Amino acid sequence: MDVWNLHLAHDLYKPLEGTLPLRVLQLHPGPVSAPIKCELIVTQLQQIENEYEATSYTWGSAADPLLMECNGLAMRIQRNAFDMLAHLRHPDRPRVVWIDAICINQSDIEERSQQVSMMHHIYSSAVSVVVWLGPAADNSHLAVEFAASLDPARYIDELGAVLKFGNSVAARDAFRDKTYFFDVEPASAHDRELAAALVAFINRPWFNRVWVQQEATACRDTHVLCGPDTVSWDQVFALAWILMPRHTASWPDYFPHSYQESQSNLVSVRSIQSSRWIRFRRSDEDVHGMTVSSLADVILQGNSYAATDPRDKIFALRNVCHGDFNRWAPGADYRIPWEILYIETSLALLTNGWLPSLSRAGRARHPPNSVLPSWVHDYRRLDASVLQSNPELIDHFEWAAGGFSPSSTGVTPVLTIAARKRELPKHHRRKLDREHMSETLRNFKGRTKQLLQSYIGIRCLMMDEIVYVGQTVFDYIHKRGEARFRERPSFKHCLDCIQHDLDHLDTRLSGTYMNGDSVLEAYRLTLITATGHHGELVGAEYTREHWDSWDRWLMSDDDNNNDNDADHNNTAQNPTVPLLAEAFLNSGALFNFRFATTKHGYLCLVAAMVQVHDVVAIIKGCPLPVVLRPWTPPTTPSAKSAATTNDSTSKKTDDGYFELIGDAYVHGMMANQVACINTELGCKASPTPAQREKVMQAAQRNNGEVWDELGLGGNYTEVLDTIGMRWVNLV
Repeated sequence: MDVWNLHLAHDLYKPLEGTLPLRVLQLHPGPVSAPIKCELIVTQLQQIENEYEATSYTWGSAADPLLMECNGLAMRIQRNAFDMLAHLRHPDRPRVVWIDAICINQSDIEERSQQVSMMHHIYSSAVSVVVWLGPAADNSHLAVEFAASLDPARYIDELGAVLKFGNSVAARDAFRDKTYFFDVEPASAHDRELAAALVAFINRPWFNRVWVQQEATACRDTHVLCGPDTVSWDQVFALAWILMPRHTASWPDYFPHSYQESQSNLVSVRSIQSSRWIRFRRSDEDVHGMTVSSLADVILQGNSYAATDPRDKIFALRNVCHGDFNRWAPGADYRIPWEILYIETSLALLTNGWLPSLSRAGRARHPPNSVLPSWVHDYRRLDASVLQSNPELIDHFEWAAGGFSPSSTGVTPVLTIAARKRELPKHHRRKLDREHMSETLRNFKGRTKQLLQSYIGIRCLMMDEIVYVGQTVFDYIHKRGEARFRERPSFKHCLDCIQHDLDHLDTRLSGTYMNGDSVLEAYRLTLITATGHHGELVGAEYTREHWDSWDRWLMSDDDNNNDNDADHNNTAQNPTVPLLAEAFLNSGALFNFRFATTKHGYLCLVAAMVQVHDVVAIIKGCPLPVVLRPWTPPTTPSAKSAATTNDSTSKKTDDGYFELIGDAYVHGMMANQVACINTELGCKASPTPAQREKVMQAAQRNNGEVWDELGLGGNYTEVLDTIGMRWVNLV
């Protein structure tokens, strides 16, 4: 866009001056098929408030732009924007709109930054917001007609019931009571045609743009256009809401898109409506205890959304967040490379106590050869191979391994657990490959470029070395020379993985795990992160009830099991699939996560890239445990060879520098146990012999009743040497 009209910029774009300056576009009247003529008008926001309509659309492909007349000049514009303006134009009177591709001088970086910083004002001051989904296609008229027939108040109330309960069991129960369109599978040809049209409609690219989180939230009067058809935003939300399943599910094969392909769009609509519900709620609605859109709720979803410019993942979402984030988050500035912006954003989170953001960072979530520090969240929409091999562990709202942190659910940062930012010592500095930098970063001369060589110090409550990592089905496929991401691995591979783990645990299987479960029960629960098929936390009775039927299902010789494993993900569509299969689908075990054990006996589920000698740790204020890798500085001549020995691994661990790999599940340590133990017994990270003896004596008092007194059950004595507050440095 900035290249197409660069020769027009001087004549087309007059300087913007004043407090909140902007341009609006006056569309001259005419039929849809006539050439578009329009005029750019420079004004002030306060002078034109409620006298224009703001548009929301996808820029679309840059190929084959179309010509329109603007201020008497021939201007090129993307085809999708051209189609939108043609449909928006009144046949008999002018129409005043705001459209970013035209109203902002895209070739002026300073103006782009200034206008982007005030876009939330532009949308909230409009008389209405018009969402353009594109021309009619894929029976979109059926989807619009169906959406228009829905009662949005009913579904907005269902969402409100979930939001009012915040992150709680009551919220989960309220979500389970929501309406779901596919409770009854479409039977007739007409019903199937309608269902396919609804799925195609919700998969239009607009729903996944990062900017729509701001554009569709700011104005009460928001309506949606799809070709010649119009429907209110609330009715579009109602449609998306009833398509969203209550728990993990799959859709029939005849749909144009799978549920997995559609999930991010459905979540996007829910996020928009949640913000709208908060912004435009009735004055008599009780919002006590509700969850508002904090930074952790909104900006950390950036990977799910599409953006032409990686920096928009931050700029588009910062004004959607509630709370204090806008006071210390980076402002819109397109001169800054996206890498530096992502580092600054992660620093703003971590140094203000938003430790849960670490769950979206780590090398398991970074592409190979990333120049970002390991503790930085890469907000880009990563390549499918990265996400498939190293997805995030699904968090549960009741987990609080590092203590109950208000920042994980609310909008107030917790400074008492804040990270400390420092510059890496010279002998620890990372070797950065310019080939993997953006062009903007390679040419960037700003002082903030030194942030690439920074580290953060965080409080660690527990740490233990990993001594065993299990297999995934892809390891067996890879050994046989098959495709790395084969779509349908054999069920035998799952059994092979489990047997490999059981062989490792052989001498412990008859024993008792630290939390009181048998070791076998603890192993099985670790594989499903102690979470049932509906997302509820479960205990050993759950696996005792469901394991055998799942095991028999895996061993079955029924060819139908291997030929239709898309249906295996949905017990509603295929009732022969055991419920435990859905619990495994939720956890990702055996496919994208490995079973692991540590030196002192913890049973864990970790990312596929985790290795022996990595370290599992619990960070204060972080709800999920993490895996760290002792940092081997590439600038040290003997570092690489030294890292192969156990002694050097211990040395690096003592040195306190690590790379963050990703999050983990540690059985028996997910509900604040480490903080309870530390407070009661006064554990030290590096105790003297006398201090260690004192802790052990306290643990054994009254024949070990301390564990019952703490409400933990079992006996945690064997892991006491891993517990104690220490600072660790993440590179």
